[in-house]
Parts: sequence; structure tokens; C-alpha cells
Amino acid sequence: MKVKKKAILMSTSILIAGALAIYWFYFSKPAPLPDEDQMMKEINELLPKAAAGEIQEVILVDDKHAVAPFKSKEGTYSVSNWIWKHHKWKLGTVRTAGEPKIWKIDPDDPSSYRIIWNINPAEDSIHTLSYFFMRDRYYSISGTKHRYDPSIQMKTEVLLQEHPYGVMKLPDDWTAVMEALDDGDSGEGSSFFNDFNIQPHVSFGWIPLDENGEGRLPERVVNGSGYQNGNVEEVHMRLLNLEEVE
Repeated sequence: MKVKKKAILMSTSILIAGALAIYWFYFSKPAPLPDEDQMMKEINELLPKAAAGEIQEVILVDDKHAVAPFKSKEGTYSVSNWIWKHHKWKLGTVRTAGEPKIWKIDPDDPSSYRIIWNINPAEDSIHTLSYFFMRDRYYSISGTKHRYDPSIQMKTEVLLQEHPYGVMKLPDDWTAVMEALDDGDSGEGSSFFNDFNIQPHVSFGWIPLDENGEGRLPERVVNGSGYQNGNVEEVHMRLLNLEEVE
């Protein structure tokens, strides 16, 4: 009986220790982010072309997601995204071009989406960044069923001199419309968020403008190298022409 009790106690102890280890590994409170020197070291190890030389700021999105815009040793303005996973802060994305992109932190929740950018404030005399959520007019026929989707165009703007880099939550009216679109599709066996990337008539876009409201083509902003692991989902923001918006 004593041997049996010891075996039971040992098994119980192992189960408790295992449960504590799992909790510690997956659910414990995130540790502080690496210091800036360590961040630059990890960036340069994963993407040597980044040549990180200065972290401009570390911006917490929430307790498990962060963005660290940085400058390279050559003066390039770049972006790195960080995630807390498996009890460690890890690089999710590094890109040497700081063009705006959407980070879908929770792909099913548009309120978690963030516009991420880092642009030299002297780049081609850019004064304003105009961001758009758009849906083109769309008409389709499937059997006897006809469907018409009216166009949608929503805009928000950022002054580059005040915000050369940033992590911006989508405007509330954008997320409200996106959620309404998802509700409208839910009865048809598809999800707006699951199908977002393959719907040609729905997109995010941006236009860089000078002081006179004229569009600019910032080549150094959109051409670069990048690294991305499977834990980060970014959405491309299409560079638009003024003729494409109302």
C-alpha cells in the first residue's frame, strides 16, 4: 500500500509540475521587451541587409505585440514587428521599406488591425499620408441570383512631419463597416475576414501627397527587403493614384 501511495503522489506531483510548466510556457505574463541593442542585433542577424543602427521608438500595441521602427546605418527608414510567443519575444517582421502596411494582429477582429509605417519626413517632399479603405462597385450573377455591391471609400490622413512613423488603429467607422460587411456575408457561407485577401473589389490603399495636394511616387519607400515568419499577417496597402479616388 505504501508503494502504491508513493506512486500516486509521484504521479500527482508530475501532473502538477507539468501543468505549471505549460502555464509558465504559454500563459505567463510577458517579460519586458529586449533592449534596443539586442533588438538591433536580432534584426541584423535575421536580415543583414537591414543594417539596423538606431531604434527610433518601441511602441506596444498590447502586452504581446510591439512595433519598433528603426533607421539603418545608411539612413533607411525601416520597420520591425515583435510578438510574444512560447515565453519569448520574437521578431515577426522586418522590412527595410517603411511603406504603410496593415498588421492584422487578430485576423478575425478588425479592431486589432494597425497601420504601420516609417517614412523619412524629407522623402520627396511628402506632406500628408492619405489612407483609404475601399470597395469597388461590383455586380455578379450566379444562376438566378443577382448581386450588386455599391462602392465604399473611406479616408483618414496623417501629417508626415508630425508622424513620420506610427502604429495607427483603424478608424472606428472603418471597423464598423468591415464588421457590417462580415455580418452581411455570414449567411452565404463565407467570411469577409477570411476572404478579404482574395476579394478583388475590397482593398486598403494610400496616397502620399505634397503640400499642394499633388501625389508623389516615393520609390525609396516602397522598394526594399524583408523577413517575415508565419506568426504575423500583414496586408499590402495599394499605392493609389489621385484619379482612383473621389
